[in-house]
Amino acid sequence: MSIILIIFIFYNNSRDILISSAFMAPLSISRISYINDLDIPAFANFESEKIEIFREFTIKETTDFLNKLEDNESYIADISFIPSFPLWDLDAPQMSLSNPILINRNSSATNINKFILERLDYMVDYYYLDDTIIQKESDCAVSLSYCKLKSI
Repeated sequence: MSIILIIFIFYNNSRDILISSAFMAPLSISRISYINDLDIPAFANFESEKIEIFREFTIKETTDFLNKLEDNESYIADISFIPSFPLWDLDAPQMSLSNPILINRNSSATNINKFILERLDYMVDYYYLDDTIIQKESDCAVSLSYCKLKSI
């Protein structure tokens, strides 16, 4: 009940200052939030787009990434699979693992890491790939392109 009260307070305050509560509240505490989940108009600030590469797919790696994000900012993140990191460049084809998701500094590293691992397993099953492509011994990686989310 107290969480609903906090969200209600954020919502009422956000209407006065034209900031959506979705931009202030944690977005993925118990589940992954997609960009389609937003009920308000928003756009990505592609001028601030950055790329983070995950090689080990660990919770520590995800936590370190989340700690780099700014407080009170939300981001759109696009997760892609890189089959061979040594041969990868920005212009190479990549496999998108999901629709863009919403993240912020308060997002759950465990949920994001679990989501990435589940999407990798789904990719292997869906495209009938060999499981060794995502094993620790392989040279694969996951790129996470992210940029700040701005309300209109």
